[in-house]
Amino acid sequence: MTLFEGTLHRQAGQMEARIGSLMIPLPQGHVAWTGTSDSVAIRLGVRSEDVLVGETGEPAVVKLVEPTGHENIALLTTHGVVVTARLGADVRLRPGEAVRVAFRTSRLHVFDQVSGTRLNSDGPPRVTAIRNLQSIGKR
Repeated sequence: MTLFEGTLHRQAGQMEARIGSLMIPLPQGHVAWTGTSDSVAIRLGVRSEDVLVGETGEPAVVKLVEPTGHENIALLTTHGVVVTARLGADVRLRPGEAVRVAFRTSRLHVFDQVSGTRLNSDGPPRVTAIRNLQSIGKR
C-alpha cells in the first residue's frame, strides 16, 4: 500500500482527499469522520491494484515499468505524487509515456495523520495499524 500525506476536506457534505494538488472526491459515506473543522490531516492508503490506468482520470507520466510475467508494476507520477500501479501483463507502457490515472475510490483507506485512527466507515472505528504498516515496510 502506498501512503500519501494530505488533508481530508468536507464541503457541503461531500468528502474530498487532497494530496498536494491532486483532489480525489470520496464516495458518500466512505469516511466516518465527524470532526468539527472542515479539514483534517490524513494519510491516504492506495493499494496498487486500485490504481486504474485508462482513458479517464488525472494526467500522469510513466516513470518505470517492471514486467513480472503475470503482471506489470508501474510507477506513475501525477500532480507531483508517485503512485504504484499493478497492471495486467497485456498492458504495455513505456517510461515517459503520458497516461491517465484514476483510483477505485471506494477502496481507498483514510487514516488520521496524528493518531493513526482509520476513518473509513466500513471498518473498526479505532485502528492503529497504520504505524505497524510503516514499520513492516522498513524491515
